[in-house]
Amino acid sequence: MPREPAADRTHQHAALEALAASMLAASAARPPGGPPMAERVDALLAEIGDPWASVVVKVGGTNGKGSVVAMLRACCQRADLAVATFTGPHLSRLTERITLDGAEVGPEPLRRALLEAQAAGEAVVARLGPGARPSFFELLLGAAVILARAWGAEALLVEAGIGGRGDATSRLSAQAVALVSVGEDHLDKLGPTLTQVAAEKAGLARPGEALIVGPGVPPELVAPWCTPPRRRGCG
Repeated sequence: MPREPAADRTHQHAALEALAASMLAASAARPPGGPPMAERVDALLAEIGDPWASVVVKVGGTNGKGSVVAMLRACCQRADLAVATFTGPHLSRLTERITLDGAEVGPEPLRRALLEAQAAGEAVVARLGPGARPSFFELLLGAAVILARAWGAEALLVEAGIGGRGDATSRLSAQAVALVSVGEDHLDKLGPTLTQVAAEKAGLARPGEALIVGPGVPPELVAPWCTPPRRRGCG
């Protein structure tokens, strides 16, 4: 296959960045008083549809999320499963955030997926009002779902942004949720106590989803929000 000219690739990245900038501006202009995040993201994901992946795993925590996603991806590839990942933040390119079998998505496929997610977001706005306009992160999550489905991914690994319960990734249905670690990050948003931070991060798991907790998480932080069947894997 002939290699894509570097100039074309540069142009595609520029077009993607321009679209991302316009989406960020639109979400920043969202008026107050709209529905809560959960309702907004549920509506967006309903418009986008199911990722069709057999296995969905969400990964949260203070440190180590990216490493756990990388290890899980390697396990999936070893098992011959087509695996898509959604991580962040990116270091230099927006396309770094979404991969299939470890290969970074191209700028043009991501731009098209974002446009599809944006159209779904406009449908949400039409139904719930301008206060329900999705954030750019929410649209990027939607684009990851769209791409995973288009690629025929059998597994989708999703890294949470900030926190857990209040993060858009919590609204995806999953078979398992990994809570890697709990530290004193974002105490102003999630705290002020470490117990409150832990509870917020554990909220990444929805009812019925298996919660797997890293060995470095103190058991006393885990106990309040682990039901007895879950507690075996908590600490």
